[in-house]
Amino acid sequence: MYPFCNCLWIEDEFNCLVDSSPTDNELAKIAGKPVHLIVNSHGHIDHNRANYRFPKARVLLHKTNHSLVESAEGYLHEFGFDRYLDEAGRTMYLRKPGYRPRPADGTLEDGQVISVGRTRFQVIHLPGHIYGHCGFFFPDEGIVYTGDIDLNKFGPWYGNISSSVDDFINSINKLIAMQPEMMITSHGTRVITAGVKAGLSRYRDIIYQREEEIIKLLYRGKHTVWEIGAELPIYKRMLEPREIFYLYECAMDWKHLERLERLGRVERKGDKYFLNHGIRPFNLSLG
Repeated sequence: MYPFCNCLWIEDEFNCLVDSSPTDNELAKIAGKPVHLIVNSHGHIDHNRANYRFPKARVLLHKTNHSLVESAEGYLHEFGFDRYLDEAGRTMYLRKPGYRPRPADGTLEDGQVISVGRTRFQVIHLPGHIYGHCGFFFPDEGIVYTGDIDLNKFGPWYGNISSSVDDFINSINKLIAMQPEMMITSHGTRVITAGVKAGLSRYRDIIYQREEEIIKLLYRGKHTVWEIGAELPIYKRMLEPREIFYLYECAMDWKHLERLERLGRVERKGDKYFLNHGIRPFNLSLG
């Protein structure tokens, strides 16, 4: 659970951490062992929380996420919190999970192959959650580490400025097409060896279900992002801290409205959104 995640530890000619936010008890298991390389799936704190503890390690991260790990300002900007949270809220958001800046040393790109000795793996760009989100494919072991495409019951999360509903759908479909034998995810069930394709499909379809709820809210006369967000079509119930989760909710609703506008189902007039002619909750085909 946040601010931690399931990570991979590879002992080889070069020791490698894939994401660095295990619990302190788990992190203690590699105490005293050299960490030569850290590969981060993306720039969120629950995936690189311990990077700063390994100053001699080389850290690789998708170039679009470098600003998140370089400064608190860059991190807050990606969430929009530099605009929509007051100073006390910004300080709390950084302090509570333990944000510490630690710039990356290099980049990750789609298709890049990383070898640490006998173990090799390939970078898979899986945007949507955030643009620079990556997974890692271990061909010899038949394993895909999918980061925050984690099949949790809540469903996909895409509440950042660079998040994209379309990208998330495409990334899930990309994994389905790979037909992996085993998935290791960042949160929830660590290792998935059965029903991978069906699980990914159900996870993707949550996106379409949310979109149907937003269409219904537009039909009922909720026309601004803030009005739609207050109805919680994504989260279903308000969580604490309320100011944070309301902003997450509105950000994800906005991402859906962007997609619906692009698909020609919604028209924007100023800060209000309206269903286009003939679009009704009962005649949709979103999937």
